[in-house]
Amino acid sequence: MEQLSLFNIPVGDFYSNLQNMLNSLIVEFELPSHSLHLFSNVSSKGANKGNEVSKSVCIYEPEFPLAKEDVDNPGRNMVVLNIKQKSGLELLVRKPQFECISIPESAKVKNLKDSAFSHIVFSEGDSSVFDYIKENIVWCLKNYRSKEKSFGCCSQFNRCSDEKRCVHQNKLYSTACMYRRNLEAGKIFFGKNRNI
Repeated sequence: MEQLSLFNIPVGDFYSNLQNMLNSLIVEFELPSHSLHLFSNVSSKGANKGNEVSKSVCIYEPEFPLAKEDVDNPGRNMVVLNIKQKSGLELLVRKPQFECISIPESAKVKNLKDSAFSHIVFSEGDSSVFDYIKENIVWCLKNYRSKEKSFGCCSQFNRCSDEKRCVHQNKLYSTACMYRRNLEAGKIFFGKNRNI
């Protein structure tokens, strides 16, 4: 991915570039459309009431089977990280992923007593913020589990076996598939590639 500079880039362009990165990851990971998106966090009280105070990078798992187009879809939304813009960018990253992903040398960790999030500050012009955000998204995708507890397999098990990978149309929902977990561990139960 091309490095992007925050110097003299309007806020809207930063978020536009970030959304373009999310769109590329949707294609790369074969996710449902709009499953990676930016969400505006609006204050409900105080001097900022009604104003956006931050944005969240989210993973959205649509319901499966798909609801009709005209019906509200009560899918699952999971926050990857939050972004605040002050003097530079402050990322709020959940503790488990913070411990697994190394931060760039140019970034600084705020020393705060926050039990849920680590606060990482990037100065304006630090293009490493995009790579760091991408690493967090990829980590969350690799560790994602569907809101469904589990299911045996879908009707595509033969095709999955032949292609040695999950071919389900909703790759977030299919993280609950027990056969997908076997495929990813190299165990193929059906078809021409059967090895069990």
